[in-house]
Amino acid sequence: MLSLPDATLEAARIDGAGEFRIFWRIVLPVAIARFAGQQAIPFNQILAVSVVSIVPVIVLFLLLQRQIIAGLVRGAVR
Repeated sequence: MLSLPDATLEAARIDGAGEFRIFWRIVLPVAIARFAGQQAIPFNQILAVSVVSIVPVIVLFLLLQRQIIAGLVRGAVR
């Protein structure tokens, strides 16, 4: 994150993005791409970044599990 230009982060803030959105849309993809582009692959760091990126999806699913399943059932009945 420290290697990203401050102008990029400031431009996102000016556009109205919050800190979480900046992290999710700008910082995280760059970090994953940077790890994937290295010659010596640090698997432990790639796995750590992958876990950090999947945790919000799992939390969202757990919070909305009933609505998701109800929607699937409703769609299957019709």
